[in-house]
Amino acid sequence: MKTLSVLAIMATFAIVLSACGDSVSDGSSSDADPALVAAIASEIKGDPDDGFELADRDATCIAEKAVVGIGLDRLAELGVTADDVGEIDQVGFTDSEIGTIVSGFTDCVDLGELMAESLVADGTVSADDAECVADKFDGELIERLLASTFSGEDLQSSAVGEDLFEAIFGIFVECDISF
Repeated sequence: MKTLSVLAIMATFAIVLSACGDSVSDGSSSDADPALVAAIASEIKGDPDDGFELADRDATCIAEKAVVGIGLDRLAELGVTADDVGEIDQVGFTDSEIGTIVSGFTDCVDLGELMAESLVADGTVSADDAECVADKFDGELIERLLASTFSGEDLQSSAVGEDLFEAIFGIFVECDISF
């Protein structure tokens, strides 16, 4: 058994989430500003050094859905422009806007597969253990983790973070991975 830090796992997945899978979009929409989509995609893509990186197509798909779903005017109001995306997870999205972003992730990326790949890439767990963890991460838990990431909440000191920590800890216990 491996010893893990659940907070490190949450942080890794949250960074992501802030991916590689099969995209369901062709990456083109007439309603999305291409420069803004590219800037957001670059911001959320991740870094392979952190054990997480979205494929360009997936990051573009998510960004496009966010731009189209939230709207150019609202993004500009929040200070999100092609020239300055800023800390996209700290801009003050409404719950509905967070839902739009979360939907982009769930529509564009196989998040279970991404989770497994991230855990293996950073050496946290074996491929078999990562598959077990990914299989147990249900859509609702992934959506809650994503939503908390884009809400700007401090997961280490919030009730939501505590609930997520307990859920993730339970998954690792079920997969016989000790901490």
